[in-house]
This record gives sequence, C-alpha cells and structure tokens, in this order.
Amino acid sequence: MGADISAQDRSYRRGLVLGFTLAEIMVLIIFALLLALSWQLVAKDKENDRLSQIITEQEVAVAKLTERTRTLEERVARGDDFDDLFRELEQAKEQQAAQEQAVAALREKLEAHEKEIKVLKERATVAEKFMEMAREARVPNQHDRIHFDFM
Repeated sequence: MGADISAQDRSYRRGLVLGFTLAEIMVLIIFALLLALSWQLVAKDKENDRLSQIITEQEVAVAKLTERTRTLEERVARGDDFDDLFRELEQAKEQQAAQEQAVAALREKLEAHEKEIKVLKERATVAEKFMEMAREARVPNQHDRIHFDFM
C-alpha cells in the first residue's frame, strides 16, 4: 500500500502542477484579450474624436454657407441684379485681356529695341576698330573728333 500512496501522491502533484499551469495559461489568455480590447477601445476613441472634429468643421461650414445664402437673398431683395454683376465681371475680364495683349506687344517692342541696340553696339565697335586702325596708319580724317559712346 505504501507504493500505491506514493504513486497517488506523485500523480496528485503532477495534476496539481498541470492545474496551476492551465490556470496560468488562462490568466495569460484573458490578459491578452483584455489588452486587445483596450487597444480597440483606444482606437475607437480616437476615431470618435476625429469624427467629432469633422462634424464641428462641417457645422462651421454650414453656418458660413447659411450666412452667405442670407447675404445673397438680401442682395436679391434689394434689387442687386445678377446680370449687372455678371456684365461687370465680363467687362473686367475683357479689360484684363486687353491689358495682357498690350503688355505682350510692349514686350515684343522691347525685345526688338534690345536687338537693335545690340546691332548698333556691334557696329559702333567695328567703327571704333576702323578709327583706331586709321589712327595707327596715320590716315588724316575729318571726323577724328567723333567718339562712339554706345557701350
């Protein structure tokens, strides 16, 4: 019987250890599930905050649009004519287009003048070289006093 009691004692201890191990595993599983649940709750809270902020922004936009609508209704009630405003806008656009064309024409003229100035400077340089060559050759010239200051 002594062997039977020690075998029972050994199996009792094994069962006890196995029971504690299973209990620890269950505690860890429950802990992991609680962590996952809390993570999900935090994510939902962040999403709720973001949606609340969007709702607030949308409410502000609706208030601005309501104010704009009220202003436009007042203008219509006062007799501000949309056609007049549209006509003014079209006139402003036409004036802008005319100004842009004038600017483009002036830029073209400026470029043409710059090209002419460049050609004149080149001619003046050549003339100066000829004058210098004539001076070096001691050719008498009635226009010796002329000096080209185009550069």
